[in-house]
Amino acid sequence: MVDGDEAFAETLAGAAADAAVYPSSKTRLLLEQLPMPVMLLDDHERVLFVNHSMRNVLGPGLDRKRASSVLRNPDVLAAIDFALPGSLGRRDNVCGKPGCRCKADPPQLHGPYYLWTRKVDGKTVTKMLTEEQARRYQPWFDNAADLRRIVRELQNLSVSVFDQREP
Repeated sequence: MVDGDEAFAETLAGAAADAAVYPSSKTRLLLEQLPMPVMLLDDHERVLFVNHSMRNVLGPGLDRKRASSVLRNPDVLAAIDFALPGSLGRRDNVCGKPGCRCKADPPQLHGPYYLWTRKVDGKTVTKMLTEEQARRYQPWFDNAADLRRIVRELQNLSVSVFDQREP
């Protein structure tokens, strides 16, 4: 068994009555692919699963520990990262002034401008970021893209399983 699988198996054995809340082996495989640390909790806020990245931070022996005790560890807090929805784009613009440098040959465009675009309540919202903010938050956009990819894979897998079970 891979390091951590034994602990997960013990966790499953100790909570067979709640088996429906535990991630399937395919879900665990997908979560293991995430570069960011992942920890899944049960309804009682006990640790059910941690991926390889999180095990590197926390070490062994997490089975059924309360999340509050795990999260008091400063190393855990430092490892947790965020995921921003939407996209980050870079843009160079042409203005409306007739004699401006952006109309020259060759044009010298205004910018760069960094735009964070997302949906809020069905409407597109755009916020301008500085170059430094764009650089600082790019990993959060990358994390969100990774999560969307994993969710798509899990959804495709779920549709395949459904189609096999319900022809």
